[in-house]
Amino acid sequence: MNHLFKTMLAVSCWVTVVNADFLTAERVAVFEPSKFDPAGTQPSLVFLNELKEQGAVPSDWKVRPVFSMEDGRSVAVFPVEEGTDLYGTGEVTGPLRRNGLDVTLWNTDNYCYQKSEGKRLYQSHPWVMGVRTDGSAFGIIADSTWKQSIDLSDGIRFVSDGPAFRVIVIERESPLELQKALGELTGTMALPPLWALGFQQCRYSYFPDTRVKEIVDNFRDRQIPCDVVWMDIDYMDAFKIFTFDASRFPDPKGLNNYLHDKDFKAVYMIDPGVKAEPGYFVYDQGSKGDHWVKTASGAEYNGDVWPGACAFPDYTRPETRAWWSTLYKDFMVLGVDGVWNDMNEPAVFNGPDGTMPEDNRHRGGGGLPAGPHLRYHNVFGMLMVKASREGILAVNPDKRPFVLSRANFLGGQRYAATWTGDNKSTWEHMKMSIPMSLNLSLSGQPFNGPDIGGFEGNCNAELLGHWMALGAYYPFSRNHASNHSVDQEPWAFGEEIEAVCRTAMNRRYRLMPYLYTLFRQASEEGTPVMRPVFFADAKDPELRDEQQTFLLGGDLMIVPRWAANMDFPMGDWDRVRLEDADDGYQPFVLLRPGAIVPMADVIQSTEDYSTERITLLMNPDQAGHATGRLYDDAGNGFGYQEGDYAVHRFTCAKMDDQMLKVRIEQIDGKRIVKRQYRIGYVNDDSVQYSDWFDGPEFELRLRSDRITTVDYSLFPSMYVSADFNEWNPAALPLNYFGNGAWRSEKLFLPSGAHELLFTMLKDQPFKLWGRAQGLSGTAAPVKPEKQKTIRFSVAEAGDYLISFNQESGAYAIAPAPKIEYLSIVGSATSVGWNPQGIPLEQDQDNPHRYRWSGALGEGEFKFHTSSGDWGEGEWICAPESGRQDLSKADFMITTDAKGPDNKWVITQPGTYSISIDLEQKSISFLRK
Repeated sequence: MNHLFKTMLAVSCWVTVVNADFLTAERVAVFEPSKFDPAGTQPSLVFLNELKEQGAVPSDWKVRPVFSMEDGRSVAVFPVEEGTDLYGTGEVTGPLRRNGLDVTLWNTDNYCYQKSEGKRLYQSHPWVMGVRTDGSAFGIIADSTWKQSIDLSDGIRFVSDGPAFRVIVIERESPLELQKALGELTGTMALPPLWALGFQQCRYSYFPDTRVKEIVDNFRDRQIPCDVVWMDIDYMDAFKIFTFDASRFPDPKGLNNYLHDKDFKAVYMIDPGVKAEPGYFVYDQGSKGDHWVKTASGAEYNGDVWPGACAFPDYTRPETRAWWSTLYKDFMVLGVDGVWNDMNEPAVFNGPDGTMPEDNRHRGGGGLPAGPHLRYHNVFGMLMVKASREGILAVNPDKRPFVLSRANFLGGQRYAATWTGDNKSTWEHMKMSIPMSLNLSLSGQPFNGPDIGGFEGNCNAELLGHWMALGAYYPFSRNHASNHSVDQEPWAFGEEIEAVCRTAMNRRYRLMPYLYTLFRQASEEGTPVMRPVFFADAKDPELRDEQQTFLLGGDLMIVPRWAANMDFPMGDWDRVRLEDADDGYQPFVLLRPGAIVPMADVIQSTEDYSTERITLLMNPDQAGHATGRLYDDAGNGFGYQEGDYAVHRFTCAKMDDQMLKVRIEQIDGKRIVKRQYRIGYVNDDSVQYSDWFDGPEFELRLRSDRITTVDYSLFPSMYVSADFNEWNPAALPLNYFGNGAWRSEKLFLPSGAHELLFTMLKDQPFKLWGRAQGLSGTAAPVKPEKQKTIRFSVAEAGDYLISFNQESGAYAIAPAPKIEYLSIVGSATSVGWNPQGIPLEQDQDNPHRYRWSGALGEGEFKFHTSSGDWGEGEWICAPESGRQDLSKADFMITTDAKGPDNKWVITQPGTYSISIDLEQKSISFLRK
């Protein structure tokens, strides 16, 4: 806990009624505590405009805060009525439904999400969405940039290390309307250039420039659609920003011209850390202009990042932001298309908690008061990307800027897109990416996505195939790997996975008319591109925690092939078959009843994008009605602001009991488009295409629906109904691993005798398996009226895993592994003696087994089970003391850094494969 301001605030706990509350817009209330001093938190960086009083808060206003001070910290608490589901809180790990979560808002460089169990990541969004049982929604903003936390374990509780702060409460009839209201207050994202919606390929790092050319050539030669290649820090001269390595990138303008000739765009990384080196032009300019963040004593603050000791711009100063903007002039004219602002939490390798000291000084200006880093840390990245965007726009006033930022704050969607940082190449992180991206979307940032394939660790063919197939539907779609991971380009694992990736990207580009329309809507109204399924029916409680499946806009539902036990909205959501053959990786795409979705032809980049031929995927509802829209403009520039765009509306209605009529009309914009259409009539797991026509009307025969709900037979389902969950299968869904294999999460079983059944559906016994005895064996199908169970006993109470294969009937109840995370650390690894290490991959079939493959140099290593703290967790060490070679097949485990510190030694550098079986207590090393 920080106590910088305890002298300013009462130490004793006090509770007050609010001093001032008012409406600032329709159904938007502002509440201020009695000891509120605007100078402590204002002006706000969250809102587009100052919040002015528009009237009194009605007496029947439901959501009201109770303010207090506790141990020098400012607190605002909101009671929550029973049955309310909570969402938002920005970028943290965890489930979609946030109830019970405790989040710290302190932007942190969090490699592999290891610090604080991923509950403190790169961005801060002091925002919570609540959805009541009747489907109405409210949102709460804690208007403070100071370090704070959000505790959702009992109601909603904001706690700040800074002065007392005001809160803003928004009331709306639905979650979607609440998102629009949030956009009205905090601003919406700017419409991005169309190319930024294309697929993007990145690695830390592609170098030299010949390697970059090789990557783009492969995409074009292999006919895999892609728009962007990214340059990480290795393009720089000694990691100095706004420079180029003369040997690796001797002709950056020539390289960018080559990329443009191949219809690729180039995005380059720019970090905030400026190497403190006299003679380096950026450092000299910054020093001359007095642009650096200061220590508490007023000296220039230096902290280590990639170049070594660095100074950091004080972006709270308008003069500094203006200077920073000018640095992009000579950079962008080299043909750079977009900018990647990374490490801007800010990350400082040798700083406290990986960042600047909290008492560093920011001098402010232009309305921002001077203050400590404790106040401005969370908006450091936001202010940086604001200045970056302004600088890029000044160089290229006729192009839409594209900036990607790792760090940001609520409202920062106005300046930059984002991604979810340094994730891992694991199934867990792939599945986790959906609720992470959804809650970022619900926190006002629609342009987001994770690193496809995972950043750290070694991806494999199966994981890459499924992640690329899923990645076609993220708003921001980029494959990205670390510098010591295996290659994970689409062709890295052979022709089968390459074909999977090609199909996935063909889907994304065919859906580009719909996707671009969604981005236009997001820029106009603040609506999320990627949405939780409960947006389809906010009153359905079964949908509130569905986090494997999601909506793309309001009309398409995306169901990954590994997803199981899903809850679907009511209605005839029909599958859209986009290819003749099914590769087993592509998610199911379901079209909402009553929806029309525009789709284009396959292209290789958005340079070829055209709406001259549009397929209208159509799923009429039971009344024969359907609607949809298509937005179209030049794809770049700002002509759309002067009316150079077109919005077309598509409607379908019954002519009679046998025929439908589709009508096409332009409802907005001055852009004139000549276009051909065809109808893709989606019905009962098939698509029937019409002939092409010019419009504006088309008639076709009505098709009757055989299935009037989601076709559940397409999707895997398995639950456990047992005495230890009160025979409630909904309480214990199993995870699906393909080929009929299922496994539970870790669950506690009391000692003694138990009974269970496996069932395909939670609501009714569609199919049951039982009639067996023992901790393992073969279950047999049983009839619902004769529910003969599986009977077994456990000798010791503890955590267990239940596995089942529905094809063979084989089941097992076995102790859960005590270790759930394992990394390799040591001087022989690329990260050295870093407590975070390099994560190993947990085996999907056997969770007791871990694997890793990668380069090891001369040196020593061992294995660590913690999230990055030397003193936590367990160590897997060599079985003997001294410099242990790799011949031993066993190991020893020590706890809390106690016991022998035995290490393995590498004398022959090379690529090694390591396998550890914790159950068998065996280890193997293989040098390739």
